[in-house]
Amino acid sequence: MKKKIAIILLILLFAGLNAKEMELWCNDRGAEEFATLTVEEQYTSYINSFKKVMDPREQPMKWAYRMVDQYGREVLPYLNKTLETLTLDHVYKKPYDSTLRCIFYFSIAATEKEILTENEKKLYAQIIESKIQLYLLKYRIFNRTVIVAAATMIELDESYDIPWRDDFKIKAEYEKKLGIEIEMGDMTKMWED
Repeated sequence: MKKKIAIILLILLFAGLNAKEMELWCNDRGAEEFATLTVEEQYTSYINSFKKVMDPREQPMKWAYRMVDQYGREVLPYLNKTLETLTLDHVYKKPYDSTLRCIFYFSIAATEKEILTENEKKLYAQIIESKIQLYLLKYRIFNRTVIVAAATMIELDESYDIPWRDDFKIKAEYEKKLGIEIEMGDMTKMWED
């Protein structure tokens, strides 16, 4: 029995050592190499390539589509783990964390390619909603972080009755829902120091 466990541990160690990760930021020619990666390697490359980038713009979108096209629903367990630990604290504050943007672009691809069930869409949107509420309770400021998170939530579940594009109404909705006063942040300023 101990011999079998030792063999399994060696196999897992070897597999971990052979795991590839690819840099996707500003990579216009890596599609073929990306296609050779396992689902875990693709997802890890996807998140890690853009996580520390202050503003990845649209770059994560093409990689999200490639990942969804190749692996479809196999990506969801990795997304689930990311959602468990997701925090909105550093979307626009140093040290920057663009994981939420990666989830946003993934949700666009997943919705368009119809790989999510309606229940999954609702669940993911509820998780994002809870992250927004935690953020607002902690900082009591309505800013671009809340807007990006709300856009992700709406992308997943269009039934959310949020007056989109009206920051003051959205802020008022959250003040009512959470029973707190929320300060309006400077919506013209992209990043905080």
